[in-house]
Amino acid sequence: MTAAKATPAMPDARIETLRRLEDFCYQVAHYILCDDGLAAEAAKRALLEAGRTPAFLAGAAEAQRELMKRFAVKHSFAVKQNGQTR
Repeated sequence: MTAAKATPAMPDARIETLRRLEDFCYQVAHYILCDDGLAAEAAKRALLEAGRTPAFLAGAAEAQRELMKRFAVKHSFAVKQNGQTR
């Protein structure tokens, strides 16, 4: 038998963490973009990045919130820059 690989957060904990910050992420994106659809796209991208970032998953709640804010801002500007406007 082989030992299982250690992960920063188990899948259920990862989902719970992302759900806890989902609304906050969307609010940050919406504040920047002022558009529901674009904010949803930016938030989706930010949440995906957060879920793949070990430092985010292993961090304390306040550190996770700060990283989520950074991801939301980053992806909001990326969505806006890519010309995904209506």
